[in-house]
Amino acid sequence: MKALNSLRAFGVGVAVALLLSGAAHAAVSFTFVNEGVALPAIPPAPNPCPPPPALPLSCDITALGQAHTVSGGMFSPWQFLSVFQISDAFAVTGTFLFDDPSSANNDFFGTISGLFDVTTFSSMIDYVVTGGSGVFASARGYGSGRVQIIPSTDGPPTYVERGQFSIPEPTTAGLLLVAGLLIGALRRRLT
Repeated sequence: MKALNSLRAFGVGVAVALLLSGAAHAAVSFTFVNEGVALPAIPPAPNPCPPPPALPLSCDITALGQAHTVSGGMFSPWQFLSVFQISDAFAVTGTFLFDDPSSANNDFFGTISGLFDVTTFSSMIDYVVTGGSGVFASARGYGSGRVQIIPSTDGPPTYVERGQFSIPEPTTAGLLLVAGLLIGALRRRLT
């Protein structure tokens, strides 16, 4: 009987550990809308763009905006910042930051790449998440978006972006420790 109780406790402990470790690997997925302005790079940019009407090719551009989640129950709004370049071949490369201004500080950041379409003033952007803070601490993930540039004759161009992210939550030692403690407590209780 004691061996059966011990085996049952071990089975329950393993099940709890698997559930907890499965939660640690769950992905945070959400769709978002990001709107703002695109400016010549904010100093001290190493390669600022020439003033209009020159084309902003092979120079630094800064996008400043605010991003809101549309689905996925994530935190918002984020302040958005991206410094990027559009090459002579219209390839887009740069960096990005989704900055959570709340005390939770659920930020994430990384690199962008894509292609600018000069006929539609739009870009398809691929995001690679390389880190973050809060729930995104040590995060790695991917996202994509479609950016529409809206030219203006009386100010900087604005943009609207719609996209999605999938960012796996990092495994934490805390969850594994809790699973281990539960296994030990269940084994001790049933023996």
